[in-house]
Amino acid sequence: MTLEYLAEKELQILLDKDKFQKILNNLLSNALKFTPAQGKITLTIDDLGGKIFLKVADTGRGISKENIPRV
Repeated sequence: MTLEYLAEKELQILLDKDKFQKILNNLLSNALKFTPAQGKITLTIDDLGGKIFLKVADTGRGISKENIPRV
């Protein structure tokens, strides 16, 4: 797994820690679950001027088109 931290080193944000942990855990566990053994998972964190940008990308099979509306 790769971490790309693009935000300021001393970035401070107000957020609900429990909700943020649940969201991050869900995204990462799904990426781990559906990515093959030799696959790649990348977590990117960036600061977009008062908003945090969080992206989880992987080389897994992806979400089927019929399931996209439910995500």
